[in-house]
Amino acid sequence: MHLTASEIFTSVREELLGEALSSPGLLADLANLERYVAETYSARSFIELLQNADDAEATRLKSNATVNG
Repeated sequence: MHLTASEIFTSVREELLGEALSSPGLLADLANLERYVAETYSARSFIELLQNADDAEATRLKSNATVNG
């Protein structure tokens, strides 16, 4: 059986909603996890870029960044 992207999304959504209704703390836990990832990723983004450059064996750096302030 082949499901469309919309059918998969609907299925996952319904399953998650069912779990959330049966476990009220789950939704709060997921919200806290999302907040943690969002807050910590901004601090890690520069390190992630450096790691990506290292993985690609980069030998040069070019920056078009500007500093405001």
